[in-house]
Amino acid sequence: MAEPFVTLEEAKAYLRIDHTDDDVRLGILLRAAQRWALDECRLTEAPTSLVVLDQFKTAALLKLEDLFDGSATGERTLRARELIDSHRVLRV
Repeated sequence: MAEPFVTLEEAKAYLRIDHTDDDVRLGILLRAAQRWALDECRLTEAPTSLVVLDQFKTAALLKLEDLFDGSATGERTLRARELIDSHRVLRV
């Protein structure tokens, strides 16, 4: 996998988690959320532009929140997709 662009500490702050009980689970879900964001745009690495990188971080955190909460609706995932959709690489 590409280098992580969201740290475990950032994810815990975003989710307002202040204990270590869920660190292993959170780490697994965080990697999945970051991979999802890159896969959605058909990228192998995180963008280097800070503005775009912030959009990818936010998208990964929204996806993580859905994964962590076990959200059936996936509303945050839809918002995440909207954030990064304009960076999708089109291949023919």
